[in-house]
Amino acid sequence: MAMKTFDIIYLAALNLYRRLARSLLTVVGVIIGTTSIVIMIAIGLTNLAQFNEMLEGTELTKIQVMGDSRLSHSAGNLQALSLNDAAISALYEIEHVDKVIPLKSLQMYAKADRYHANHLNVVAIPTEDIKIMAELEKGSYPSLESPTNQVIMGMGIAGQFIQTEDDYMNRDYMGPDLDWLNTHIDMYLGSEERGDDSNTPSSRRYIANVVGIIEGESEENPNYDIYIGLDKAKKVIQENHRLARELNIELNSYDMAYVYADKMDNVKSIVSTIKNFGFDAYSDTEWIDEMQRQQRAQQGQLAAIGFISLIVSAIGIANTMMTGVLERRREIGVMKVIGVAMDKIRSVFLVEAAMIGLIGGLAGVILSHIFAYILSTNTSETVFLGMYFRENMKIIIPLWLDMASIGIAIVVGIVAGIFPANRATKMSPLDSIRG
Repeated sequence: MAMKTFDIIYLAALNLYRRLARSLLTVVGVIIGTTSIVIMIAIGLTNLAQFNEMLEGTELTKIQVMGDSRLSHSAGNLQALSLNDAAISALYEIEHVDKVIPLKSLQMYAKADRYHANHLNVVAIPTEDIKIMAELEKGSYPSLESPTNQVIMGMGIAGQFIQTEDDYMNRDYMGPDLDWLNTHIDMYLGSEERGDDSNTPSSRRYIANVVGIIEGESEENPNYDIYIGLDKAKKVIQENHRLARELNIELNSYDMAYVYADKMDNVKSIVSTIKNFGFDAYSDTEWIDEMQRQQRAQQGQLAAIGFISLIVSAIGIANTMMTGVLERRREIGVMKVIGVAMDKIRSVFLVEAAMIGLIGGLAGVILSHIFAYILSTNTSETVFLGMYFRENMKIIIPLWLDMASIGIAIVVGIVAGIFPANRATKMSPLDSIRG
């Protein structure tokens, strides 16, 4: 007797319907397993998306190089390494280095209108590179052609300009209400306390124009940087060489430098070369590599949790199908006696198992989206399975995950049904009918 594909599907569906309660309980197991694997992988993907968003604000090709941090042997003597002009030139010569930006910090004090700032940490970098280091909220960047001293500053610097010491004690003090883009600042090398000491060389006065305001994170979190062109800073040092010598400020040495690789793949080799020079070098790729390893480990753990649930579901399917084989021995025997091919009998049981997987997979995916919607609604910052999730996170369930989960559920059902199906084909027709 020949059975068509439609007959096999119809008979499989009819057999599941006849044992509806048992079939539903088995389907529930698949639903739980599918929901678990979808939610676990979706949580991992959501955490990965957050991580990638964080990386978008990271300069992956930037390497930070520190000066005067280690000692080198020279002519049998220990000498402090200096990040000077020669070192900057050597950094430029490293293969795959695209740019080198030296940074020099100057301790200065300043006066603006009726206000004064006793301690300002002014960062000097090449004028043409200031735009790389800071993003402006308003104004413009210092010009190379300008004969005057031009600076850009964050509004956090404004809070350092006071009239009396009581202003420092006021937590709500944000600085004087000045139009900083139209305000001249008188700047002096060193600190105001040193300027009052008759034994200390006094600094010349330098009139600086604020030409740009650096963008802050928010009004509550303003930027605290102030930048000046390196050529202007060196002029200040040269014109105050006695004071600079007393302050241990060298004209052609730098506190640090940023080295930019041509692409991220070359960062590690450049860092290694810089360290061989004797300087301390650090790149964001070092912690990113560690974070990526953690991400992969977490993804594997979450997937394992989901697959364990599916394995339990497979055992349930196998148990249901095996029980069905034993209960339907007479039916199987009749099918064999009337000439139904062995592969058709096997197909009936495999289709039943596949149907359980399909129904459970579809229901599990739908339930996963419901859970994801509930979890994504008005959530606060939370930590789950060692992973941080920001406020109002949205759990990501891509279409490929839905389709893959349904496919896995079907495959699990078929695999779980193979043994019971083979058992059915090996049963003796006469023994089955007698049973």
